[in-house]
Amino acid sequence: MRKTTILSAAAAMLAVAPTAGLAQFGPLTAMIPGGGMHTSGVGPDKFLADTIETTKFVMISAAILRDAASEAPDKAALAEKLKAINDANDVKELDAHRLQMDQDIQAINDNKNLSSDVQANLAHADARQREQIAAATFNFALGAFRNVQLAQEAPHVVDAVKSNPMLTLKIGKVMTASRLIMDEAQQTAGMMGSLHIIMTAGNIEEPKPAETTKPHPVDLGA
Repeated sequence: MRKTTILSAAAAMLAVAPTAGLAQFGPLTAMIPGGGMHTSGVGPDKFLADTIETTKFVMISAAILRDAASEAPDKAALAEKLKAINDANDVKELDAHRLQMDQDIQAINDNKNLSSDVQANLAHADARQREQIAAATFNFALGAFRNVQLAQEAPHVVDAVKSNPMLTLKIGKVMTASRLIMDEAQQTAGMMGSLHIIMTAGNIEEPKPAETTKPHPVDLGA
């Protein structure tokens, strides 16, 4: 029997997520395998912390994978981009990198020679670079899974903050986080096919879909 992986689980969940619902912060109808929806009792602080953590490793992964699939990898430029993302202190700073993430994912998806370019770059990469690419691939797949969970939580957290005068100061950040995570969910959904190609080209195993699965550490240096 085919084992369930994050790549296949996230693709299935994102495939049934209504686009109109995402745009309006409506709840997604997909259910998390083995756990169901995790919307009750999720406070704004946890939602913001989880969004920041997940967004950072998704953005970092997208940048690394774009470089790994490029005909002319630029390690110095990549290291500068990774540092800027990693140094972001809150969700508003991370949101400033959203367009770059979208462009990174689009560039990967537009690459007609994705498999051969990844294989060629891996062949010339040193051990540290190969580890970096493998970790980024693993983390992006994990991010796709987490994005669905966070997108399910987003509308409930937004409603809770709006209805509680004591949380007024958090409305701006929560709304920014919600828009960011909805965009990430859509972008990662569109990346599933390319991610599978990269995993196959690099012989990289997918993580299993579990809430306890942690992202791999990534070397941010050039």
